[in-house]
Parts: sequence; structure tokens; C-alpha cells
Amino acid sequence: MSNFIDDCLNGDAFFSDIDSVVDRWHQGEIKGDISLREALGMTKDEYVLWMKDPDNINFIIHARQRRIPVEVAIDEFFSLPMAARGSSKDEINSIVKWLKKEHGIC
Repeated sequence: MSNFIDDCLNGDAFFSDIDSVVDRWHQGEIKGDISLREALGMTKDEYVLWMKDPDNINFIIHARQRRIPVEVAIDEFFSLPMAARGSSKDEINSIVKWLKKEHGIC
């Protein structure tokens, strides 16, 4: 059975389809006795990062696609010169620090 992240990586789903997957899971339309995290195809750290800010799905999928740790994908993004960004680097860094402290991840 495929999951949301695998579907994105295979080109069968868009990042924006995540809400539909969550709705289908809540309605019991996803077969098997699996958690939402498993249906999405996320590791525990990815799931925590996504729960803190759903927009982090972009970093999660980008990291998976490149086979790099998600914190590296975040660092790379914020090292690019840009005029405007959605989240501050400090905000992302605080999330990564929290993940390391509370869950020993990243």
C-alpha cells in the first residue's frame, strides 16, 4: 500500500493533497489499522515537524526526494537569498532544537 509521501515522490499526488488524505483517514476510507502518521508515510520526527506547522510538508518531501535530513533541507532553504519568506529561520531553528531536545531526533 502506498502512502502520501510515496505518492508525492512518484508524481501521483501534490503537496496540497495532504488535507484530502487526512480527511479520508478520519473517515475510515484508508484500509488497514494504521495511524495517520503511517498513512502519510512520515517518520516520527517528520510528523512532529508537520504537526507544528503543516507548511513544513514542503521541507519534508524535498528532503525525502533528495535523501537528505530535513534539517539540511531547511538550512539550505534559508541560506538562499530571498526577498520574502513564509517562516523565519529562527522559528524553524527553534522547532529543530525542540525536536532534538524532546525527541532526540534530527
